Amino acid sequence: MLCHGADGAGGHGVGAPLTAIKDVAATIQTVTSGRNSMPAFASTLTPEQIRNVSGYVVQVLATDRVH
Repeated sequence: MLCHGADGAGGHGVGAPLTAIKDVAATIQTVTSGRNSMPAFASTLTPEQIRNVSGYVVQVLATDRVH
């Protein structure tokens, strides 16, 4: 939330927008390993938490922008 904002629109520090992400597998990989300035969360979150966060990004944040 600090980086991407509560709505996933980004623009908070270096957080990129999450509103167009559609690939849950790629999101899981990014959350697990990190990417660019985003840190890896593999040592902070459980695999189940990573799946849940990734699913939320793809199914809720991106979907809300379509409607």
